[in-house]
Amino acid sequence: MTNIDQNTSTSASPAIAVDTLNKAYISYYGVGLSVITNASGAWVSTPVDFSAGMGYGANTSIVLDNLNKAYVSYYNTSSQNLMYATNAIGAWVPATVYSTGDVGLYSAIALDSAKKARICYYDNTNGNLRYATNATGSWVNSDVDTTGDVGMYCSIGLSSGGNVYLSYYDYTNGNLKYATNASGSWVRTNVDTTADTGLFSSIKVDGSNRAHISYQDYTNGALKYATNASGSWARTTVDSPGDVGPYSSVAMISTGRLYISYYDSTNGNLKYATNPSGVWSRSNVATAGDVGSYSAIALDSANKAYISYYDADNASLRYATNLSGPWVTQLVDSNSVVPCGTSIAMDSANKAHISYFANGLKYATNATGSWVTTTVDLAGWAIWETGNSSIAVDSADKVHICYTGNEPRYDKPAVRYATNASGSWVKSTVDYGMTGYLGVQGVSLALDGSNRAHVGYVVHNVYYFWFLPISWSDVRYATNSTGSWRRRILERGDDNLADTSIALDDAGSAHMSYRRFSSSRLQLRYATNKSGSWVLANASTRVPGCGGSSSIAVNGAGDTVRVGHHGSDGTLLVSTGP
Repeated sequence: MTNIDQNTSTSASPAIAVDTLNKAYISYYGVGLSVITNASGAWVSTPVDFSAGMGYGANTSIVLDNLNKAYVSYYNTSSQNLMYATNAIGAWVPATVYSTGDVGLYSAIALDSAKKARICYYDNTNGNLRYATNATGSWVNSDVDTTGDVGMYCSIGLSSGGNVYLSYYDYTNGNLKYATNASGSWVRTNVDTTADTGLFSSIKVDGSNRAHISYQDYTNGALKYATNASGSWARTTVDSPGDVGPYSSVAMISTGRLYISYYDSTNGNLKYATNPSGVWSRSNVATAGDVGSYSAIALDSANKAYISYYDADNASLRYATNLSGPWVTQLVDSNSVVPCGTSIAMDSANKAHISYFANGLKYATNATGSWVTTTVDLAGWAIWETGNSSIAVDSADKVHICYTGNEPRYDKPAVRYATNASGSWVKSTVDYGMTGYLGVQGVSLALDGSNRAHVGYVVHNVYYFWFLPISWSDVRYATNSTGSWRRRILERGDDNLADTSIALDDAGSAHMSYRRFSSSRLQLRYATNKSGSWVLANASTRVPGCGGSSSIAVNGAGDTVRVGHHGSDGTLLVSTGP
């Protein structure tokens, strides 16, 4: 057992993924969203989005592509938005997928063969199950089920052809439900209506496009399994009695054999079940204290299991594997204060990298084989409402982090940048506000082909004239592409600008989206320097409620830019431009 950090705030409900080298990647909430991996040999944590808040009751979900790049869906507890982040370009870039109302709880993510994301999530404002994808290049959203209060504990699976299969909980009727768009439109089915059942569902789809679902029967306190492999739905009790089955997570191999991690809340144990011969066998993974809630499971190429889970007694994030035969558990991060959802993924070397706030900005890695933690910046600033960080790894595997921090000369909150590209951590201030500065937010980071940083962010200011406050906000862009930081104000307005998202095309040109509220209209704005100078335009204008928190995607040459945002009717819209 190894302590990674005694001071960090980590979360429960981790989500985990395993790379081709059997290294684990876990996404989880602390002060914000972080991803931790042991790809380097020691556990290293990287901050993904510290504007995401503490994550109480939220869930994250993580998947890896064939290059061991991670894709995470999660809930921003501060803004109550559905979020998405990936390090596919080298650095973590968070983006808002949907932001109308309170949306994004219970999200689950899958990746298709083209590395496009498919996300299911719960609309808490309207009680609906929703689905979002960037398969066309920009985010498109649709309602899956709007009958009653539905969509909690959703899980997603994909067929080889890209069809979507969802399991979820019908709170109104207490049923387990299933939906698929295999026919071209959404078709919904009741799977289990025998009791108050369907909580904590997890779904996998086999090679014949048949579904396999683990879930909890709340009435009977049992872990159950349902499948339509025979053509009709069949249900089996995996474990009972007592109160077992919360926080289940299921993995499946090509033969159809299932592996399930789950929580025994009666005894406070983490348990594991599998059906190697068609009969379920169960075992305890961890029993010391109240452990096992918010578990997530992933398998390696040899079908060895990797489980991340929450230790409630010690408020810690833990990890277990049977790689060597017997179960071995490891303490990943201790002294957590947030029991909420995490997700995990592994890189090609199966090493972990983590950035997080704990009395400053910290960085943890197991690249040397054991966990090493470093305080990067004691002036790191972790204000839940606006504080965030964005991390990227360059072509030489050096780390770059852009984050909200404190400008040491003037003692002002600022946009800060840190990198270990020279071998040791070097920090600099990217930008800060004037006298009367209120805050910075919406920091997003991208690296170009020369490993130079491009940063989008919003600065909020206030000036007092005869004791009357006058406030405004700037959308700004900064880069160190020439060796020193150059900053530019792209747009200035009343205190009404927020939520930048930045992406680079193959030529290194920047494309940014952000939102502006003006004259009772919420506008989605787009800016690019592709022509050599900055050009700004409206991507969309609607009344009311359009443009809140955008996400941007660019094709390799920058020929097509797609920006996703929400409309007044609760629909995720897409704007496409040259």
